[in-house]
Amino acid sequence: MFRSVPGAPPDPILGLSAAFQADDRDDKINLTVGVYCEADGSTPVLDVIRTAEQRLYDTERSKTYLPITGSPLFARGVRTLLFGDDADLAARSAVADTPGGTGALSVVARLAWVTSHTTTVWISNPTWPNHRAVFADQGLGVQSYRYADASGRRLPMAELLEDLGRANAGDLVVLHGCCHNPTGADLTPSEWSQIAEVLLARGAAAVVDTAYVGLGDGIEPDTAGIRILAEAGVELFVCLSFSKNLGLYAERVGALVTVGPGAEAVHLVDSRVKACARSIYSNPPKHGGESAAIVLTDPELHAAWLDELAVMRQRINGLRSQLADQLAGAGLDLCPGVATGRGLFSLTGLTSDEVVRLRTERGIYLVENGRINVAALTEDNIPLVVDAFARLRQS
Repeated sequence: MFRSVPGAPPDPILGLSAAFQADDRDDKINLTVGVYCEADGSTPVLDVIRTAEQRLYDTERSKTYLPITGSPLFARGVRTLLFGDDADLAARSAVADTPGGTGALSVVARLAWVTSHTTTVWISNPTWPNHRAVFADQGLGVQSYRYADASGRRLPMAELLEDLGRANAGDLVVLHGCCHNPTGADLTPSEWSQIAEVLLARGAAAVVDTAYVGLGDGIEPDTAGIRILAEAGVELFVCLSFSKNLGLYAERVGALVTVGPGAEAVHLVDSRVKACARSIYSNPPKHGGESAAIVLTDPELHAAWLDELAVMRQRINGLRSQLADQLAGAGLDLCPGVATGRGLFSLTGLTSDEVVRLRTERGIYLVENGRINVAALTEDNIPLVVDAFARLRQS
C-alpha cells in the first residue's frame, strides 16, 4: 500500500515555516504563519492564561475524558462571548469544544457530507487556503464568491451578492467573522444584513469562521456579524478559534456553535455534531479548553484579558500605520488596504514570482499569494521589508 500512496506537496503556509527554519541567513524575516508576535519576535503566553493554568494546577485532580462536546463551563463562556446576555440566542444554540477552529470546520464538513453528498460550499476569493482543503477533502463541491482583488481591495458588494444568489438550498456559505484572511478587509453591518437576506431567500446556511475575535475592533464589533445572521434567522455554524486571541495555538482550543430557528432543531443537529466529532477525534483536549473557560467566565480574568487584547490590537494597528506610511514614503503602491484593514493579515499585491524572488534573494518569506502577517513586523524590520519591496520593483 505505502508504495502506491500519492505524495502530497508541502502545506502552502506551514511548509514555508520549515523552509524558513532551514534558511541560515541571519537577516531573514518570516511573515508567513499567522501568529501574534511581540517586538522581539516571540509569541507570548498571555498573563491571564498563566493565571488560569496555575489555578488548574492547584485544583485539578483528574485527566479523565471530557464529554464529546466538552465542559458546560466552556460552553457558557463561548455563548457569553458571542451573544452577551441575549437569552434567546443562547437558548437556540449548542456549543461543542473542538480541536481548534479547523476541528470545528472539519465537523461541519463531515456533517454536510453525511446530510447530503450534493452540498456545495461557497468560499470567498481570496480566502485561507485550508478552507478549500477541509471541505473538498470531505468530498464536497467547492465554489468561490467574489470578495477582493489580488491586492486586497474589496470588490463591489453587488458582485458578492450576485455570486451568493446562485447558492442552492442546503448549500454552505463560508464567511469570515472579522479580520478577513488574507485581506484584512471586513464586512460592514449593512453588508452582513444583505448577506442574511440572500441566504434566507436561497435556503443556504452560513459557516462563520472567526479566529480573531477581539483583534479587529474589539469583542462586540468583531462578533456583530454573527449576531446579525442569527437574529435574522439564518441557519448558522460558528467555527471559533482561541489560538490567536488567547495565545493557545498549540493547545488546539476551538468551538463549533450551532444556531438554529429553535431549540428542537438545534438539538437534532447537535446530535449529529456529536456523532461526527466522535468519529473524527472522539472528544476534545482538556487543558486548553479549561484554561479558556476560566478566562471567559471569571469576571476579573475576563477584564484582564480585554486589557491584554487591547494592547495586542493597538500594536497590530500601529504596525499597519507604520508600514503604510513607509510604503507611501517610498512611492510604492503596495499593501493598499494595510492602513484600514484589521487583524493579522494584509495582501501586498506582489505576484507569486516576486514573492519567490523576495524569499531567495532577500530571505523575506511571504505566502505565495503575497499575504503578509502584519503582526510579525517590527519597528526594526519594516524599513528592511520596504527597502526589499522597492528594490524588487526597481529591478
